[in-house]
Amino acid sequence: MTPEATGPEPLDTYRAKRDFERTPEPGGGSPSPGSLRYVVQEHHASRLHWDFRLELDGVLLSWAVPKGPSPDPANKRLAVRTEDHPLDYADFEGEIPAGEYGGGTVIIWDRGSWEPLGDARAGLEKGDLKFVLHGSRLQGRWVLVRMKPRPKERGENWLLIKERDEFVHAAGFEPPQIALCTLVASPPLGPGWLSEVKYDGYRLTISLEDGHARCFSRNGHDVTERFSSLARAAEALPATSALLDGEAVVFDEQGRTDFGALQRAISGEPQNLSFVAFDLLALNGHDVSGLATLARKELLATLLAEPEGAATRIVFAHHVLDDAAAFFETACAQGLEGAVFKRAEAPYPHGRTRTWLKAKCRLEQEFVVVGFTQPQGSRVGFGALALSVYDEEGRLASVGLVGSGFSESDIAQLTAALAGTERPDPPFIAPAADTGHSDMTWVEPRLVVRVAFAQWTEAGSLRHSSYRGLRDDVAPASVHRENPQPPDRVGGEVVLGVSISNPSKRLFPESALTKLDLARYYEAVASVMLPEVADRPLTLLRCPVGGKKASCFYQRHPDRGGSTTLRVLKHALASHDEIDEWLTVTTADGLVALAQMGVAEIHTWASRSDAPTRPNRLVFDLDPGPDVPWEQIAGVARLIRTECAALGFSPYLKSTGSKGLHVVMAIEPVWEFDRVRALARGLAERIAKQRPDEVTSTMAKSKRSGRVFIDYLRNAEGASAVAPYSPRHLPGAPIAVPLAWEELDDPSLDIRAFTPERVLQRVAAGVDPWADLSDSASGSRVLRAAEDALGT
Repeated sequence: MTPEATGPEPLDTYRAKRDFERTPEPGGGSPSPGSLRYVVQEHHASRLHWDFRLELDGVLLSWAVPKGPSPDPANKRLAVRTEDHPLDYADFEGEIPAGEYGGGTVIIWDRGSWEPLGDARAGLEKGDLKFVLHGSRLQGRWVLVRMKPRPKERGENWLLIKERDEFVHAAGFEPPQIALCTLVASPPLGPGWLSEVKYDGYRLTISLEDGHARCFSRNGHDVTERFSSLARAAEALPATSALLDGEAVVFDEQGRTDFGALQRAISGEPQNLSFVAFDLLALNGHDVSGLATLARKELLATLLAEPEGAATRIVFAHHVLDDAAAFFETACAQGLEGAVFKRAEAPYPHGRTRTWLKAKCRLEQEFVVVGFTQPQGSRVGFGALALSVYDEEGRLASVGLVGSGFSESDIAQLTAALAGTERPDPPFIAPAADTGHSDMTWVEPRLVVRVAFAQWTEAGSLRHSSYRGLRDDVAPASVHRENPQPPDRVGGEVVLGVSISNPSKRLFPESALTKLDLARYYEAVASVMLPEVADRPLTLLRCPVGGKKASCFYQRHPDRGGSTTLRVLKHALASHDEIDEWLTVTTADGLVALAQMGVAEIHTWASRSDAPTRPNRLVFDLDPGPDVPWEQIAGVARLIRTECAALGFSPYLKSTGSKGLHVVMAIEPVWEFDRVRALARGLAERIAKQRPDEVTSTMAKSKRSGRVFIDYLRNAEGASAVAPYSPRHLPGAPIAVPLAWEELDDPSLDIRAFTPERVLQRVAAGVDPWADLSDSASGSRVLRAAEDALGT
């Protein structure tokens, strides 16, 4: 769809509500080419809500959703229509000043593209707008329904409703965090491993609670309707509750699993489905995931061996101990797909793990479909599929075609799935191999298929490929070329017990610092970094595909399958009646786990997990305009120090690693955020009045020319500041480092020159300017006296 502007000035209402001298929000933008954009922004205004926005006709149609979108069709969420926003608002994150319209913090919660189902303008006019979302959090079919207005009601109230499809997530059934195997070239050596058959099926977890079962795919989608026969079988198990991990399969006459037959069974022959259960995470209200693998499997075998168990549908995955090489050789000789090897004494892992390994007997993996050729001869639908994988930089690379192995039903299924996804050009950032076909129709990279092949060519293409099936349980972005690791190098390097994958990957621009270097850096600075980072909610800048800023994203909430070394704080923000989950770390291995996640920057709240609504740090962020000299920045920092010391505080100094400084004070956690922020604002405004030509307390960038902006808004709940000893995702990977006040007097001081190497030398030499920061905390007496002196 190509948007066409309608109406004289669609953004008049938006602009009339805002003073762009004070707010950093964008004033307008141009239509984007290609897909229509979609974004949800978490907005911490007077009351927390989520702003839901869809691009159409050159603007962002906008609704305020007080409780946020719900992927459960039973939860119909109120969505209040608000003024249209400019397109560049889709990229906006930041702090809208208090007193301005919508004052508060704005964070991007989800983003992606959307497709209207039918005529979007007609649906909007009718009050029945149906669409498909392609976001990182929200996917599938949705509808916005306008409610009948009540008497004297001025605004438009709508309902945002998830429609039933494979992306439904019902309330009360949280998809479990599953473990994924690491591919190895050969079986592991030595004792302590148990071996299982690698089943050619569909990974499922089955949750049984109060006699009702739900099935979840590997990426957390509720697929109970598709696997209803397995859910009913689980409900017959002799347990009040259980959580099983396994594989949905169809066995052939020789007892081998058949992936093609599985797809046919899912589509219309569910009586052939079986569930091979290979692990048990919970039983009768008890979490057993921390038990050793052998102990969990013994419990599982007992559960499935009960006389009333559903043995015909849910079967136990048998195993053998030790001699993994002999087991693998036998599996391949019998024509099986491969084998899985698990540490016998290890607890249940989460995410990709080195305690679960897999080895394949033949070359076969998932690929992303990026196009198709026209059919030849008697074939209908398409001729061959063009395939790709994502490289380490997040780019699609062509790997050739697959034109064999399709049944008539496969062709019909794929033709229907490809319909409406066409695009004018290939979805490559940098195309790799040429497909060699001029009749190619390119499509959006949304479908994932499994393909068997004989080998990889030197040019990186598939040889003798054959289609095996459609994989709607695999996210396209997770598809990479599989490179089996030698078993003695599984997991790459290990730092503080954390396996570092892709240890040589560079995460920062213009820096040789690798992921392994970053992990070892965090290990070395943990003793001085953790006092200011541990047990604080985090905002993380993740750059998992390398040093390019465009591929980075912010994260504050936990992922499924995240590291077990990280912790979660369950906390509802002020004026918000729903509890959310916030990432925290407590130990040095938690810091190392952040490096493994590709975290390039760590930002922390001013409060701790034990008192999340009451800050124990007061922070001033000195953000200079582009033409402000260093001497002026340093002078403003000294002025803040003088003013704060006069009020009874003990100010400390930190470089931001970028262009500014932080002045930080420890306070006892006795006041709520709103009161602390009001105090910080009063002090910032006092200093700005003293030196109006050098300092401003106004956020608007137009007021910063030649001035230093004293950002006091870091002292709001949910706001964060870069952590001490955190790197910045800037050329050279500069570090935000605590400074002694005397260091400001050094004319050679360059805060961008604090590289990881230099900071490590500084820490090794015992330099710790913040060693007594926590001991200097100011209590309520000092806070009240400062409040009185400032008149806040």
